Amino acid sequence: MLPVDAQHRLSQLNLLAEGVVAGLAAGRHRAPHVGASLQFKEHRSYLPGDELRHIDWKLFGKTDRLLVRHYEDETNLQALVVVDQSGSMAYRGQQAPHSKHQFATQLAACLSSLLIKQQDCVGLATIDQRLQQAIGPRGTASHLRLILEGLLQ
Repeated sequence: MLPVDAQHRLSQLNLLAEGVVAGLAAGRHRAPHVGASLQFKEHRSYLPGDELRHIDWKLFGKTDRLLVRHYEDETNLQALVVVDQSGSMAYRGQQAPHSKHQFATQLAACLSSLLIKQQDCVGLATIDQRLQQAIGPRGTASHLRLILEGLLQ
């Protein structure tokens, strides 16, 4: 489905979420919650109501200031790639080697492959006047094959 040169260029890319992502598994995208995790972010001043277990007591012993350790967790991204299959997607410009639909399916295949490569979850929906096909998001290589087969239909 993807040309070899496109696969090579794709292997050098990473896709990161610009905003906060809520997910179930650890990943590379910033999560909406903070707490104890592996990724230390910063210290901040203690505020009444903060849990005492989050106070950095070693730092308190050195500085006599109550500071709270602030962590940032990372999580996985779940994406849904939607491909339009309406009649207007058959349009091909005078100099264009491919139709709009061919470009859309290649782009969907590239995005899906990129997301699964970085261990995120991706699903596929194809539509024309209504929903034609829906594949839920997963993050496995066999699921990528299912998405690519869905794009070929």
